Amino acid sequence: LELNWSDRSTFLEPAVPFDMIVAADVLYSKKDRWFVPTLEAHMLQNRNAVAYLACPPRQDSPLSGFFEASLQAGLRLQRL
Repeated sequence: LELNWSDRSTFLEPAVPFDMIVAADVLYSKKDRWFVPTLEAHMLQNRNAVAYLACPPRQDSPLSGFFEASLQAGLRLQRL
């Protein structure tokens, strides 16, 4: 299976929605907003779902754009 963030037809439609999503190193320069629609689509299947994202420190940190797009999508965020 291929998950293409720009193609909604590749998003998973599991029989049982995910309770937890874990992603690492999925945010990078100037593409910080690409991941948000994918995350949103998978999390909306289960309103109690939790996502954990790991983002290594970068000089061109994508976090501000990701936070902004996530909040606009209605996702709740907590930075740990």
